[in-house]
Amino acid sequence: MSNSARSASSSSPPVIPTDPQLRQLLKACSEGDVNLCINLIDANPDILLSTTPHKNNCLHIAAMLGHHDFANQVWSSDPSRVPCLLNGTNADGETPLMVALMAPNLLMASSIITVALRYMQRDDLEEGRSLSRMLLKVDRRNENVLHHAMRNGLEDLALRLLEIEPQLSVQVTNADESPMYMAVRRGYSNIVERLLQIPFSMDSGPGDESALYVAVQSGNTGIVKQLLERRPHLAWRTEKVDECNPVERAVLDNNLDLVKIFLEFNDNFAYMKGTGNTLFLLAAQKDHLSIAKEIMNTCPDSVYIPNKFGNNALHLAIYYEKPDIVDYILRTPQLHRLMNQANN
Repeated sequence: MSNSARSASSSSPPVIPTDPQLRQLLKACSEGDVNLCINLIDANPDILLSTTPHKNNCLHIAAMLGHHDFANQVWSSDPSRVPCLLNGTNADGETPLMVALMAPNLLMASSIITVALRYMQRDDLEEGRSLSRMLLKVDRRNENVLHHAMRNGLEDLALRLLEIEPQLSVQVTNADESPMYMAVRRGYSNIVERLLQIPFSMDSGPGDESALYVAVQSGNTGIVKQLLERRPHLAWRTEKVDECNPVERAVLDNNLDLVKIFLEFNDNFAYMKGTGNTLFLLAAQKDHLSIAKEIMNTCPDSVYIPNKFGNNALHLAIYYEKPDIVDYILRTPQLHRLMNQANN
């Protein structure tokens, strides 16, 4: 090990410590040897702050290897050093809490949070030892502890982190994933609900894709309802990737349940032309008969609206050879008006 004051890159070759005490501490960390740890700390309390060439401190290693008793001995032996140890970042920018979450080791991660709450409540911005500063740190991928908790399936712990530090909800990773986007993609409805209670939480994803759009893609009706109630503006937003909005995506995916949810929430969706076509025109073009019928029953006057070229649903159904839609229009008296509409 080298002293914490010395830095080393993540590409540094393994270095065997020359100091016997440091070699012994590394052995104690790796094996979880509590008694050896006690003896070393008694002989030299400063040894706790030493790090490996990869800048891992003793708590990083304990978290990696699941040595909970060893970690407990470390923070019990000298509480004054806990803030410094928990704030320590390795060459990948990871704190001991991140390492525990990545293991994943729920017991270790929970214990670190409990200890941090006990010893790091007092803000000390000059030293950078506040609880918030530790929790809000990001690794080389710009991921924080909330991202790591969700990525490893620790839903309850993620909720606990949000209760302690709501600002975790704004961090966007190098892959452009906000916590809400990640929660939606993984179907964590409880986390989505908590994030929606935080007015400043981010909801974007890769390619500027919104959380609502990915909820529609995954067909998660419950989360779609949650997002519609709290952030209805997302339903009108055209996504760059597919050049359609979440409502249109539901029609294109032939998801009748989602279309019903959208129309029950706001029947104005039936009249919009985000793609140049109304929802009824999209349904006709794709031969999605059940959705066409739902739109007809919910917003009957919307079915007569043509696209910018003057084409109505019958024009499109004939052009794209959609026999079920053609037959439906011909058999439905309310739709016979479409037979006499001219296009541009």
